[in-house]
Amino acid sequence: MNEQEKRTAYIELKFGPNWDYVVMGYSVVTCFLSSAIKDGVNTELIAIAVIELLSNAVKYSETKDVTLQINVTPSQVDIKTFNLASEENIEYLKKEIEDITQGTPLEAYIRKCRQIEREPKAKHSLGFARIRYESNGKISHKIIDKEVEVFVTCAILRGEDTR
Repeated sequence: MNEQEKRTAYIELKFGPNWDYVVMGYSVVTCFLSSAIKDGVNTELIAIAVIELLSNAVKYSETKDVTLQINVTPSQVDIKTFNLASEENIEYLKKEIEDITQGTPLEAYIRKCRQIEREPKAKHSLGFARIRYESNGKISHKIIDKEVEVFVTCAILRGEDTR
């Protein structure tokens, strides 16, 4: 979060890594963002980024706790997930983020779609590509021991703004 900007809204959710909670999380996040970002034209796309990030945390979590934090400032939304993961899942995450940050968001999205088409039964993730392309999110991560933190920042588009 830009230190110069004051946070205007904040939410933190902590729950067990259960797929049912991802659906519930989408409802909570959509309502939260709709009230926190009154004039944003890309609020729904930011909500999709949140849910993709949350889905990855649930999918690759090794423990019973997943934490989601969302900070809203006047110009952007900062999203962060925390979870514990196995070494195998951490290595997969690192490779996915490295791969998805190569090229433009559209190039990365197309590359991941083609990869899934070529190898439908292989372990793939389209979530990070969707975050970059559909939500124009900036993705980064920090790993300490088995604790995984993934960060996404999405600009809030207003009025005539476009990607």
